[in-house]
Amino acid sequence: MPRGTKPKKLSTAKTLEMLAGNIAAAGAITIRDITLPEFDTNRRIEEQKALVFDAPCRYDIIFGTDFLTKVGININYETGFVFYL
Repeated sequence: MPRGTKPKKLSTAKTLEMLAGNIAAAGAITIRDITLPEFDTNRRIEEQKALVFDAPCRYDIIFGTDFLTKVGININYETGFVFYL
């Protein structure tokens, strides 16, 4: 997150079970004007809501299926390939 970003506190605590373990969300933010230049330098995502965690985790970011669907990333777990539509 950019310096000075203040996540909005959640009214109800939200704990998610992930491969990285159970993590409790500390707040939420809205990210705007997202680009993924590794996939497409011209495609922009106008807005995406994101949960913020204040706990040790070996990942900088964990993309959920809502985001992956929005940007057109299809993960085929059977073959191990990632497709970008």
